[in-house]
Amino acid sequence: MKPLNGKAAIQFGYKAVKGNFFFFVGVVLIMFIVGNVIPDLLTGGRDGRENIIINIISWLLSSYVALGFAVVSLKVVDGQVVSFKDFFTTTNLLGHYLIASAIVSLVVALGLVLLIVPGIVLAVMFMFYAYFIIDKKMKAFDALKQSMALTKGYRMQLFGILALLILMNIAGAIALLVGLLVTIPITSLAVAHMYRQLV
Repeated sequence: MKPLNGKAAIQFGYKAVKGNFFFFVGVVLIMFIVGNVIPDLLTGGRDGRENIIINIISWLLSSYVALGFAVVSLKVVDGQVVSFKDFFTTTNLLGHYLIASAIVSLVVALGLVLLIVPGIVLAVMFMFYAYFIIDKKMKAFDALKQSMALTKGYRMQLFGILALLILMNIAGAIALLVGLLVTIPITSLAVAHMYRQLV
């Protein structure tokens, strides 16, 4: 088994955000605008939860940006130059990502409803599927299988690292939400860094 260093992953994320602070702030703001502002504009500020079309559009936009964020994170880990253009280079991968994302959301939600622990285990098992789609150009089911295989033997360690990252984001939210501008990209970069450690 390859060694997994969660501390190194988080430290890498911190240094990368510190060195590209305004870029990553822009990234998080884009995610917020796409995931919150645009849906509100589409619904005229009214509650759109019962509007199926608005929900689908919101999900598609959020997924597109999330996939772009994963692309950016992996490129930073690989030492490549990144720009906002990288968010719009994932169109050919979006279909596979949407399928995998829907499956993961469903099984994790089901696991959480049943006994909580199965949901957490499943979330850890599938945490790298997006990177397999991006990095290896895999289809949805292949990416899910590879994520399961990659996390085998590391799941307890990964759970501990993810728990720490979640606590970090909670602290960021408590800090008037401003802290999330830093903690969200650190989290994404740390996960991408762990993926690279293990593949």
